[in-house]
Amino acid sequence: MDESQKPATPPMPPRPRAKPPLWARFMEKLLQPWIEIKREPVVPPFSLDRPICYVIETYGLSNTLILDRACREAGLPSPLAALPGDPLGRKRSYVALSRRRAGLFGRPKNRSHSDALSRLLMAHRLYPDQDVQLVPVSIFVGRAPARQSGWFSVLFSENWVLVGRFRRLLAILLNGRDTVVQFSPSVRVWEILGEEMPHERQVRKVSRVLRGHFRRIRTAVIGPDLSTRRLLVDRVLDAEPVRKAITDQARRDGTEYLEAWKKGHGFAWEIAADYSNPVVRSASFALTGFWNRIYDGVNVNHVETLKQVAPGHEVVYVPCHRSHMDYLLLSYLLYNRGIVPPHIVAGVNLNMPVLGPMLRRGGAFFIRRSIRGNALYAAVLSEYVSQLVGEGFSLEYFIEGGRSRTGRLLAPKGGMIVMTIKAFLRAPRRPVVFQPVYIGYEKLIEGKSYLDELTGRPKEKETIWALLKAGAGILRQHYGKVAVNFGEPIFLDSVLAEHAPDWRERNADPDDKPTWINGAVEDLAHRIQVNINRAADVNPVNLLALPCWPRPSTPCPKPTCWRSWR
Repeated sequence: MDESQKPATPPMPPRPRAKPPLWARFMEKLLQPWIEIKREPVVPPFSLDRPICYVIETYGLSNTLILDRACREAGLPSPLAALPGDPLGRKRSYVALSRRRAGLFGRPKNRSHSDALSRLLMAHRLYPDQDVQLVPVSIFVGRAPARQSGWFSVLFSENWVLVGRFRRLLAILLNGRDTVVQFSPSVRVWEILGEEMPHERQVRKVSRVLRGHFRRIRTAVIGPDLSTRRLLVDRVLDAEPVRKAITDQARRDGTEYLEAWKKGHGFAWEIAADYSNPVVRSASFALTGFWNRIYDGVNVNHVETLKQVAPGHEVVYVPCHRSHMDYLLLSYLLYNRGIVPPHIVAGVNLNMPVLGPMLRRGGAFFIRRSIRGNALYAAVLSEYVSQLVGEGFSLEYFIEGGRSRTGRLLAPKGGMIVMTIKAFLRAPRRPVVFQPVYIGYEKLIEGKSYLDELTGRPKEKETIWALLKAGAGILRQHYGKVAVNFGEPIFLDSVLAEHAPDWRERNADPDDKPTWINGAVEDLAHRIQVNINRAADVNPVNLLALPCWPRPSTPCPKPTCWRSWR
């Protein structure tokens, strides 16, 4: 229906707030000590000149009661009162897009479309005097547990899993005092019905749009849904380049396609991260005490620049690599500043018992040091990176390849940069920005082992026992201050424009390696390292250890200089 056909109904005065049913008032009294609501925004972004029908993502008694209390505190009409004319046919003024189908202790089995939403749209088609506005409302129980929150509070905080009634009850008991109710701007039903189409199709379209809205809100509040390891592995194996590599592997091995597929599945399962919000939250609390115990402070500079650049971009963090603490520190700092931690490229040597699963759930995915001669593994890894880039997940990797023993940047290795560029060329959905990060320590945790290696002692292999042994000694020492500086970001578009001005017009073939790509990778790696050095922090320990360079015939006045020891 176009604008000329829209009914000219005068705005209605706000209806008085009706009392909820007796059972709802009784249940609200029971929940009142456990629930404390924060409204966002404080002033709802819609007017009261038309009847309001609230839309929530998932039906549940707790969501209904929380919504009613939030509306009462904001002075809004109750969702437990009927709309004028009762177009929903249920003496309520809210609809839910999904509904749990499980018992008290069971897990939800499926989702169903909202019959109430269908009735509301049909009522507007049949009765032109109806003029209801839909108000999407997002409800989060335990979005951000406080520092003093216990372990169970973290485990039952808000996430992407559609939980059952018993788990929801525990979440309210543990995290109900940190409940967020977010009201979104309203939309008139007549605006939705402006496009002529069959009723069932209209209902599906409106449901899909509302689900997309709730997903965007949830992503902004608790981060993207990253707990999809099995789904991501299936998508990797179904990609055309990987299927071709599996066929080639079967031909080389003289085996069936299924055997080669199992080998590719094993590679993908070995690589893929298994991001878990509860684990990340738990680790942030544990690391807070750990940093306070071993460091005298962590200074973070220029993170505001990152916050300005990150929205709308695929961010690739490229820090220098001095210590195993680098990736823990960076993910911790990003998480505490409201930025979703990245997926981190880690060496397969860290995929050890206990530690490996924890790192994997923190966003790490493991790759082998060398993939030369293993075409199937290379295809799986390349496709996995492409899937991450295509879905907009941020990445983190160290272009030096390993930790620097001297403090100077090592010669860059361009393997991951090549994969990132090729993934972007295949699906340039979001522009890519490389964020150099300088991480400097006054004293390195691995300092003693580095000195041993520089004197000729072979590097010790990482094991869980060596980690436990080292951990006991680490907690007994202090390592001074740490500086984390975010350097000037580098936009991939500008680099590609210099080396291949017509890159947008070219068709990206997964097996194709353009002649210009090596030059672009070298240029990009050089810029990254230059910007890391530009962001370097000079601390007192650096100055004390820095040798001076007088003339050889002049005695050095600095007692710490190596020239005075000769």
